[in-house]
Amino acid sequence: MLSMADGNQVDSQAFGPLMTRFAQQWTFEGVQVADAALYSTENLRQIGSLQWLMRVPLRLAAASTLFDEIHPSSLVVSGIEGYQLSVVGNACGYPSALGSGPLRAAAAA
Repeated sequence: MLSMADGNQVDSQAFGPLMTRFAQQWTFEGVQVADAALYSTENLRQIGSLQWLMRVPLRLAAASTLFDEIHPSSLVVSGIEGYQLSVVGNACGYPSALGSGPLRAAAAA
């Protein structure tokens, strides 16, 4: 049975298991989207075979450095007014945690 997370749960502990259970219960062609709370070694292991997109926390040195190195001229205008983006593929130090699943990181400015 599909369930929602308890509002009192810590998102970083709830997202991985919820996304995995959702994928087991529903067949769909699409990408699951989550915020930076999804980013943990355990969650990356759990969702390794899923299609997903998330914002990598800028508190990570690799993400912060990458964000600083993206030149404004390389940003692409998004479909949302006022937003631009740069799509980057990176294992963020957890290549073994990613399994066969894709990593999609987007930096918006």
